[in-house]
Amino acid sequence: MNTVVVWAGLIGTTLGIITSVLGCVALYRTSVIKGYAAQRDYEHLKNYYKSLSEAFKFQTETFEHEFREVRKDIDTRSDRIDQNQIEIKALLLSNLRLRPSLKEDE
Repeated sequence: MNTVVVWAGLIGTTLGIITSVLGCVALYRTSVIKGYAAQRDYEHLKNYYKSLSEAFKFQTETFEHEFREVRKDIDTRSDRIDQNQIEIKALLLSNLRLRPSLKEDE
């Protein structure tokens, strides 16, 4: 009877050690998998923010280019308006100068 108790204790202890070792291996495996998952998530986020930054930079450059084009167009139109105003003033002044001389001739 004493031998059975010793063998039962030995088997129980062996099973306990094996279970503990397997538990440690499973815990280590899970932590490694979580580490890889965290690294993968970090890389995804890093790439996402990098692409977001590049897209923002592209949009900003596009906006600045379009803004410059609109500004040039406005400047060109302003210059044309100024030239037209000068021509109109010149024509009006020449007409005003001619009219009094026409009245004097009558």
